[in-house]
Amino acid sequence: MASDVTLCIFDPRLGTMVCRRWLGMGGALDRARHILGRAPYRSRVGMDCWTDLTASEASSIAEASYAGGAGPAEIDDYAKAFPPPAFWWLLVRDY
Repeated sequence: MASDVTLCIFDPRLGTMVCRRWLGMGGALDRARHILGRAPYRSRVGMDCWTDLTASEASSIAEASYAGGAGPAEIDDYAKAFPPPAFWWLLVRDY
């Protein structure tokens, strides 16, 4: 089953998503499972969501980026612009 893995960054002060960036597909999902080592915070039909993602975890997952997906350097730029924990980082898999 095809999966898309997306980094979402939420600004709780504004109540809005400030970044939504596709990371990849199956390779990014495999890497996420390996790096995170925990079950998704929330699972529903067609979606899994990991919360409390750190910038370093996201950067490591992005090493498996697919063509067109964000790479580690781009994730590092997001960490400077939207540093956790002031911004909430989520990893979303939809399928």
